[in-house]
Amino acid sequence: ESALRHDVMAAIHAWGEQAPGARPILHLGATSCFVTDNGDLLICQEALALLRRRLQYVIAALAAFAAQWQDQPTLGFTHFQPAQPTTVGKRATLWIQDLLLDLEDLEAAAAACRPTTRMIWAETPSNPLLRLTDLEALAGIARKAGALLVVDNSFLSPLLQRPFQWGADLVL
Repeated sequence: ESALRHDVMAAIHAWGEQAPGARPILHLGATSCFVTDNGDLLICQEALALLRRRLQYVIAALAAFAAQWQDQPTLGFTHFQPAQPTTVGKRATLWIQDLLLDLEDLEAAAAACRPTTRMIWAETPSNPLLRLTDLEALAGIARKAGALLVVDNSFLSPLLQRPFQWGADLVL
């Protein structure tokens, strides 16, 4: 890039070295977005894989924690008031369940994308359970599929959740 003093031309030259047969036509239709979008797709794909692995590590660590503390009594709290007796291990299994659902949601969203997918619609918080969606991860899935991420933010103002900051293309 420093030799050519242009990011797009530097990328085209680099690709031309990797695919000499395509070198004569690589420049056709190339814009700066051509370079950054391809890079962003690779970054999103790697980030989603990293997120999945880290989520799996957290689930495994919580499972070990739950087993260690399965007999430790505690008092659950609901709305900042004492609720019912339980164990620390049982509470940890509930956290694991939430994380498993998040992991399942990410994998389902990635698996549901087809070559014809043009838009992913997310309602966050969801109705009626008020579950939050990992918009950054979902935006990565949308980018990989070449789709738009549209967020229905009816229950939580876009001012508070900031879907655009996490990769949304359109917020309703």
